[in-house]
Amino acid sequence: MSTPQQSPPASATPDVHAIQGNIIGFNKDHERLVFLGFPNQHAARTFLTALEPSIADGYAVLQFNDLYKEIRVRRGGERGIIQAAWTNIAFTQPGLEILAPSGLEAFPEDFRLGMAAQAAALGDVGASDPRPGCRRSPVSNVRFTRW
Repeated sequence: MSTPQQSPPASATPDVHAIQGNIIGFNKDHERLVFLGFPNQHAARTFLTALEPSIADGYAVLQFNDLYKEIRVRRGGERGIIQAAWTNIAFTQPGLEILAPSGLEAFPEDFRLGMAAQAAALGDVGASDPRPGCRRSPVSNVRFTRW
């Protein structure tokens, strides 16, 4: 006798409108990383307010991926028929400190330490060492554009 499958509670189903598209999967051939630093909270929030409408959410990426697959099948596997560019954003510990200085102790220690502090342990030495760039200007966030 089998037991009926139970659906997960509604709260366990993620809202793809609230998840950045890069988490869902951009599946892009090219990527541009733009590293930024902000002098204060006002500058950071002004930038984020302007950028927010451009940030791809999971829903948009899923819709595009479905459309892409449908058109590819219809066109016999032909690629490059439709294209999209996606933008998302990621923050470093210093970037989050500028935006919202409280509650950061909840993040994992590896994140709080940052890449520069862990460079040797990760094998990021020589040309891959992030420390020289971090000495010039701490990075507050990273903007990704993929196409």
